[in-house]
Amino acid sequence: MEIRKSKPYILAADEKTVPMMLYTPTAMVHGEAIMKMNVRASIWMRTQSAPEFIHLLKAQVIPIGPTGPGRPFSYPELLFGTAPMLAYHIAPPGQPEGYDFDETEKNRAFEAVSVVVGMFVFSGALRIGTTSDLVTSLIANRAAWISIYDVEVNSPVLPQMGRLKLPLVLVKAPYLQFGMVSF
Repeated sequence: MEIRKSKPYILAADEKTVPMMLYTPTAMVHGEAIMKMNVRASIWMRTQSAPEFIHLLKAQVIPIGPTGPGRPFSYPELLFGTAPMLAYHIAPPGQPEGYDFDETEKNRAFEAVSVVVGMFVFSGALRIGTTSDLVTSLIANRAAWISIYDVEVNSPVLPQMGRLKLPLVLVKAPYLQFGMVSF
C-alpha cells in the first residue's frame, strides 16, 4: 500500500488567512484560518458561512488538562471540527473588522462578566438592553454564539501565558458558565 502525503495548500484568489485562536474544553489551538475574502473573521461562527471544520495552516495545538498544559504539537495543515469549540478570536496582533454592533444605538449598556471557557477565564463585558439585566438577557438569548467585548483572557493552569487583552471574542453561550462581576 502506498500512502501519499498532502500537497501544500495554495490559497485561491478569493481566499485569505486570518490568525485565529480557538478554544475547546481540553485544548487551545492557534493557526491561520482559511476563509473567503468577504467573511468577517471576528463574527464568522454567527454567519451563514460558519463551517463545520475550520481549515488552519501552521496550526499549533496545546492540550490542556486540570494540572496544566501537555506537550504542544504542530501541523502544517489542520482541519479543526467546530462542534467542540467553545470560544474563538482573532489572534494578536490581528484586529477585528470593527465592532459587531451600531455604536450609536441607544438603550444598550455593557455589563461586566467573567466567562469560564474550559481551563480559561474570559473577563469582559456583554452588551445588553438598559431595561434588562444580565441574568434575563442570558436566559432569553437564543443565539449559540455571543460577543464579549474588551476581554482579558488568562488561565489558572497556564500562568506562563500571561493575560491576553482583546477587543472582541465570540463564545458558545449554551456551553459555558457566566459569572456576574460586581464592583
